[in-house]
Amino acid sequence: MSVFELGDRALVYQGELLYEAKILKIFYPLSKIIKFNDEKTKDVVETAPEPTFLERYRSSKAYFVHYKGWKSKWDEWVTPERILPYNKENLIKQKELVQSHRSVGSSVSNRPKVKLTLKGTVRQTNSAPSNSTEPSKRAELKVQIPDSIKYVLVDDWENVTKKRKLVHLPSKDCIANIVTAYTTQLQLSSTAQDDPALDNKLEIARSLRLYFNQALGSLLLYRHERTQYKMVLDKFPDSEMSQVYGVNHLLRLCAILPNLVIQSTMDPQSISLVREFLEDFYAFLSANLKELIEDYENDLPTY
Repeated sequence: MSVFELGDRALVYQGELLYEAKILKIFYPLSKIIKFNDEKTKDVVETAPEPTFLERYRSSKAYFVHYKGWKSKWDEWVTPERILPYNKENLIKQKELVQSHRSVGSSVSNRPKVKLTLKGTVRQTNSAPSNSTEPSKRAELKVQIPDSIKYVLVDDWENVTKKRKLVHLPSKDCIANIVTAYTTQLQLSSTAQDDPALDNKLEIARSLRLYFNQALGSLLLYRHERTQYKMVLDKFPDSEMSQVYGVNHLLRLCAILPNLVIQSTMDPQSISLVREFLEDFYAFLSANLKELIEDYENDLPTY
């Protein structure tokens, strides 16, 4: 197991991807203390964890990290299995993971499929369902969308298709950051050591971000945005698209997700879990819309 010290650079897993981060605090399970560097004196400070420090982090070393280029509100505790040394080998791995999740093109045959694995449900395969289990006959996925979200979706459509504007990119709060904020809030609000409902929401949220990377080019862009999209791909070849695009495009995915799920091979129980997630996620987005929403611009900038 790798040994990390305060201030070390590291690569941290978010779902299946790796992000550069700096270690700000370390929890030591044997002594049950947290160490961090005082910002003014730079001395190492030792303190006991707060009562709100989650039980899942107490059984082994845990690291409080700050992601490079992200706001401090996205800082979080991570467990050892999520953190890798910052070295040449792992940087290559990071790049390979990004490339493997890039958009696969815009043709219908290449459209990505929704695939989630949730606690208490059966893992779905890519095989076609039988006539007796046709998704449209198994379940419906009706989600209550807050009015504030509906207004943003309508304005988004008008700005791009009628006024021929473009969302400013890269986003000030990208989708990867938004998902991290949501999952962090979920974890902080849970006190149970084993919470299947929480685990399922975390899994769906991380899968949603990965699915966005695959679906953007084929499902989520208006024709007027395709030139901008090609320029973004050229400008940020080593970035996943959820690190560039923001809430405006994320809401487009959320809006069509129910139809995508119904067309998949998900069982009714999984579909119900997705509904619960979407309504909870919508509530989170609605509460933070003013901060997250991106501006539109008239002219195509040089990225």
